[in-house]
Amino acid sequence: MAKIGLTDSTVDVLFKMSEGNPGALQVIMGILEQGDKIDPENAFGGLGTVMLLDTYEIYGPRIYMLCSDCCRKDLVAVFTMVRAVQMGMHSVEELNASIGTDLGGRGTDIYEKAQELCKELQTKLPKFNGGKPLGEESSDDATTGKESNTADDEEVGQESGDEQMAAGCSDKEASG
Repeated sequence: MAKIGLTDSTVDVLFKMSEGNPGALQVIMGILEQGDKIDPENAFGGLGTVMLLDTYEIYGPRIYMLCSDCCRKDLVAVFTMVRAVQMGMHSVEELNASIGTDLGGRGTDIYEKAQELCKELQTKLPKFNGGKPLGEESSDDATTGKESNTADDEEVGQESGDEQMAAGCSDKEASG
């Protein structure tokens, strides 16, 4: 059953979805901040991705596990997997199985699957991740904060590393 309501503020969404888990909170903040850059064709920006996580009943530590364990701390891979489920390219059951239910355990690495699905998504959503393949150095700009030198890369993101650490999947601050 969905946790997010129409009258919820951003703070309400953050706390309901993260269930107080600091790693999940960090991932959700990254999704909200990077949504327009990574998935510009999502009408609701990053909130659309968070709403899909709610629909798929992925909450709290499982959000962090999706990013950290399953997607190698790559926020673009998280967007890819969630959007692929929405577009019928991957099942919610497979995604949930990859994350697992053992909160003390580790999720299954699905990064290579995310790379395949990113290419497939871009046939339908050409602006997804700036049209760049998942895992290509320039697509990492959105999750690592690397500066880009081309005008095309500006759209994907040029935030500093500190801003990205606070906004993405990195567990350096949120592993506890």
